[in-house]
Order: sequence, then C-alpha cells, then structure tokens
Amino acid sequence: MPQKLVSNVAHKKLVREVEELRKIVETLRQENVELTTERDENNRKDYLTECYNRRAYDEIISREMSRALRDGTPLVLAVFDIDFFKSINDTGGHKAGDQMLKSLAHKTKCTVREGDSVARYGGDEFVIILPNTNLDGSKIQIARLQETMSDLRAFWAGKTFTATISIGVAEMIAGESAAELFDRADKTLYVAKKDGRNCARYAHVLKRKKHMSERKGDRRSN
Repeated sequence: MPQKLVSNVAHKKLVREVEELRKIVETLRQENVELTTERDENNRKDYLTECYNRRAYDEIISREMSRALRDGTPLVLAVFDIDFFKSINDTGGHKAGDQMLKSLAHKTKCTVREGDSVARYGGDEFVIILPNTNLDGSKIQIARLQETMSDLRAFWAGKTFTATISIGVAEMIAGESAAELFDRADKTLYVAKKDGRNCARYAHVLKRKKHMSERKGDRRSN
C-alpha cells in the first residue's frame, strides 16, 4: 500500500477517534451539568414536604419583588399555617404532624397556578408567592386554596387527623423590603387567628404603618 494512502487512512482513523472522544466529553459534561442542577435544586427543597425551603424562598421573593418593581406589576404574598398544629403533635406524635405537613404541601402545590411559588417558611408555616396578582385578584386563588383545604387530613397509626388553616395575605408596596412584606402578611395571619381561625384575612395598604409598629408586640399560638 502506498505510503500516502496509508497516511490518509491513519488520518481518517485519528479524526474518527477524536470525534468519538469529543462526543464522550460532551456527554460527560452534559451529565455533570444535569447532576449539578439536580443537586442545587434538591438543596432548595424542604426534605419533608418537597416545597421550596427558606433559603430558596429568600431568593425567589427577592427576584420576584425586583421584577414586579421593574415591570410595574403587582405581587402578593400569602402566609398560612395549620390551626392547632401543636395538638396534632401532642395527640398523634411528630410522625402524625409530619403526615399533616405532607398533606398540606401536596394540596397546596396541586392548587396554585403555574408561576406561583410555594415554600415552607418554618415549622408549620408556609408561603405562596403570587406574581402578577393584586390583592383583589388573589382572593380567587385564596378561595381555591381554602376549598382544597376543607378536606385537609392525615393518617397515622390507624388514626385520622383533620385540620384547618388560617391565611394572611398582603400585596407588595413599592419600596418595601421582603421582610416588611412578610411581616404585613404574617400580621394579617395573626388577625385571622384572632377572628376564629379557618379563614383568610387581607392586609390593607393604608394600615401598613400601624401593622409594622404593632408587629413587635404580637405573639400568637397555633
């Protein structure tokens, strides 16, 4: 076989091997990206409920508030928790409480719209971020959530546990921080507790200063 032909064959073989190696490297790179993304996403989820965790909530609310301010669109935050959750833990143990939290999270995620974000803020307290929604518009979504939660229950050790939720809702005010928005929604949740629980209450913008000034002295029980 002529030397030139041998050289061409060897070159073609080398090109094929290099191309195969390139494909392998690209496949490994893509798999690494997917694994990293999955790991990062898992780090943003609450291990028990698979809702976003507190860290993810802080990131999302900051991003969504900045977007709403930039685009001139409304944003609503709903804060809610389980009424008398402590009694469920006391009666059925923490496993029963865990099952109730899982049930609450599942029902909430099945109820919210695409684009809304659900996070476990801490304990039995959850939040829903509703972009492109004003206070009046949020009442439709909150009513759906209340209807879904009318059958909130959990099963553990042969027993059935039922519960209700109380909800506080606030619309973002231009210039306020994420902490201030949460405080107003949380303050309104306290009002729902005072009004008998198993209900939703809405923060009025004009009462913002009053809500914020009273916040430090507020204490509530589930």
